[in-house]
Amino acid sequence: MAATSRFEEQNNSTDVQFREGPEHVGSASAAVGSGMVETQRTGRRVGEFVAPARFAVGLDTPLGLVRRLLRESRCEALPVMEDENLVGIVTRSDLNSLSDASDRARLREIGRMRVVYCFADSDVAEAEAMMQAAEASHLAVLGEDVRFLGLLARQDLPPA
Repeated sequence: MAATSRFEEQNNSTDVQFREGPEHVGSASAAVGSGMVETQRTGRRVGEFVAPARFAVGLDTPLGLVRRLLRESRCEALPVMEDENLVGIVTRSDLNSLSDASDRARLREIGRMRVVYCFADSDVAEAEAMMQAAEASHLAVLGEDVRFLGLLARQDLPPA
């Protein structure tokens, strides 16, 4: 399980977590079936490409802090956690569409957050199809114990 440390900013609990993840998640062993055209994706598993999230935010995190974390960390997306449960993913484009929202507004106030997810042992091509169908730039990746492992970004996928 990832070690988690919380910190407070300006006497308010911002519910931001620094996450220390495993060096490598998933399995690189998947046999390519005979008769299949081999590409860089054939037989590859999502766990080979998932990036453990360095930061996670909570539902009570102010939008200003989320914007700052995305900017300063050069991340495109952050997982939104409540306790140890993944409840959403917030992206730069989500926040860009909320340019009118106050920096003091909390994530829980912006409305529904969806989670599009796959498992670490899912095939990369299936994960890409899920991203396209959901029009998502990131997928949450879960382990076989349904624990959140990290995010898979479209740009992290190998070329077709």
